[in-house]
Amino acid sequence: MDRGIAGRVILIKHLKLLGGILLIDLLVLGAFTINLFLYSL
Repeated sequence: MDRGIAGRVILIKHLKLLGGILLIDLLVLGAFTINLFLYSL
């Protein structure tokens, strides 16, 4: 396996993982802000 290709595959996997973590963070943050907003009403 070529080193460049392997590096690219690893990079893509890391980006997908980071994307998933960021998405979960955004969902949690969104739910938290909505709850805060509802409680303040």
